[in-house]
Amino acid sequence: MASRRRRHPGLMGCGLLTLTLALAGWVVPPQPTKYSVSRIEADLPQELSGDVRAALSKESDRVDNAAGKAVVQLWLRAPLPLKADFQEQLDVKYPLEPGMLVGAIRYLSSGTDYRNQTVKPGAYTLRYAQQPQDGNHLGTAQYRDFVVLIPAAQDKSPDKISQEQALEKSKKASGTSHPAVLSLLPPEPATGPLPKMTHEPNLDLQILVAKAAGKAGEKTQDVPIQLVVVGHAPE
Repeated sequence: MASRRRRHPGLMGCGLLTLTLALAGWVVPPQPTKYSVSRIEADLPQELSGDVRAALSKESDRVDNAAGKAVVQLWLRAPLPLKADFQEQLDVKYPLEPGMLVGAIRYLSSGTDYRNQTVKPGAYTLRYAQQPQDGNHLGTAQYRDFVVLIPAAQDKSPDKISQEQALEKSKKASGTSHPAVLSLLPPEPATGPLPKMTHEPNLDLQILVAKAAGKAGEKTQDVPIQLVVVGHAPE
């Protein structure tokens, strides 16, 4: 995915990205922009195939900016297939198979992904992917969990595909040689009702905190999700 060096927020990389007030020499974090989220029943985007729509929840999470204007709308898969034998790692926190359908998202206006690439208005599927462990990517992210955006017209089936196929299809969303990606931050025990929005001040990230209904074999469980919907990694 990303080929430039970058760190996710939360650990060592955060302090390097605070803004410095040049005249006074004080470290001043960006002031948060107040985003909000509402869980609503909404028609699934017609650009999605019937098979993909059938795999998604009828409820959606709509994120509004400070002016009350809808920015993105998210539908999660229901249920979300989980790895039964998942063992959490230091850099992988989600019990998901690379290439699997996680949900769909609609951009109501032009936005950007976690690489600060332009994402045009429209509907996209979301598939789980992991940051590659190769010479171009090793050490570039604290956590390897991501979702890639694929234009609805390029992704007609809810069936799992390979990560390589997902990354290639996602280049149609970014219009560049890199896939369009959104960061999944490590899930944490939620306090209060969900969904909700939180703000990461050092990188000025707006994070949607939600949960999906997951299923591993015959066992069902809630899967907490933290998805960066606005903001991007350091340049």
